[in-house]
Amino acid sequence: MIYINSQPRDLAPINEGAIFEIEADEVSDFTIDIIDSKNRRVVGTKVVKGVQRTEVDVAPYIENMVSISPSWAEECQLKDIDIVSYYISITNGMDSEVSEPIRASCNRREVRIDDFYSELSTERTIGYSECDDICFVTIANATVVAQITPSVGQKRVLALDSRTGIVQLHVATKEFNRDLKWLKVEILVDDNLMQSMQYTIVPRYSGAVRVAWLSEGGMPERFTLPMLISKSRVVERKSLFTNKIMGEMISCKSVKKITLRSQLLADSDADFLSTILSSPKVWLELAEGVVEAQPLETEMVTSIFGRLVSAEFTFEYGGEEVLL
Repeated sequence: MIYINSQPRDLAPINEGAIFEIEADEVSDFTIDIIDSKNRRVVGTKVVKGVQRTEVDVAPYIENMVSISPSWAEECQLKDIDIVSYYISITNGMDSEVSEPIRASCNRREVRIDDFYSELSTERTIGYSECDDICFVTIANATVVAQITPSVGQKRVLALDSRTGIVQLHVATKEFNRDLKWLKVEILVDDNLMQSMQYTIVPRYSGAVRVAWLSEGGMPERFTLPMLISKSRVVERKSLFTNKIMGEMISCKSVKKITLRSQLLADSDADFLSTILSSPKVWLELAEGVVEAQPLETEMVTSIFGRLVSAEFTFEYGGEEVLL
């Protein structure tokens, strides 16, 4: 017989792993299939040889199933964040066992009702043409309404009957009049006010770059770094081999680098921005479009009095390799 002694809890943070404890009556080789409950598709297989009891972490196999990214739509949106269901099937050549279905999402901390995933204040600044994402948790099957009131023009009302209870609100300033001064956002759940937020529209400086990343909670965050310090392309040429037929084969690798600086920061903002460095995914909204980037380093700039003034980030993106 095969026994599943323990399995992950529903909607457990994906970064904590998804660990099953498996046991059999005797030493054997286990084959574990990870299966998407929706379409019964095998998304990964793991083999453990010569054991009677083992722990198996299937998180690496389901992480791509629960991926999330910021929205770059030019209109406001309210939508559910996907929840997937999976189970494992175990065989050892003699017996087999199937786990109960388990739900998972992109959250990297415990799911709590009325929880907001952003670390930023509810009073925010944003440039016209920029957008923002607000992710929060409510009860499944609740009616969620987002009321977005601009300083000029008509109010925008979005409604959603949430299946999952994990919701993403996308706020796009481009949907409103260019003379916009502020936006007020109210989120209601079953007619009760859950959260109120205020956006002040500020000038967007030439060279400013909007950075998006996945926070420590696993949800999209955004922040504008207004000062462009430098932008460059680094090229590395390397000889791979030489022979009489093909001659010399050269690898030419190129990558773009950009260094950006924030405005004056409070200590809490500095802590918030430091999560960019540990984020699994970062994007830059550049003039040429949205690109996925890799943060290389950061420098905290202080005044002569030792107080934090600003943060400086260097990102790498657009890597290419050409064989010559």
